[in-house]
Amino acid sequence: MFKIFHLTICVLLILVNIFFLIVSISILFENGGAFGFGYIILPFTLFPNLFLISSITVLRKKDFKNPVLLLINTLGLTYCLFFFWFFIISTI
Repeated sequence: MFKIFHLTICVLLILVNIFFLIVSISILFENGGAFGFGYIILPFTLFPNLFLISSITVLRKKDFKNPVLLLINTLGLTYCLFFFWFFIISTI
């Protein structure tokens, strides 16, 4: 049960980070957009990408029993889902 929960969090974290990777790369290639205001959003899109390190570590090493990585991944998924929801709602 613990393994399935941790695996689900890692996979969801990787899937949500695809959006943040695309947004980060597009901001960098567009030089911040009009007047460079895109650079203001860049720290909020680059920070979730750091959580890829812990989720890929869990998946590659099969370390599902580590409670520290579970806590980091859970906090990372919460952060990523909040800002994903915020970016989606703000574009409507």
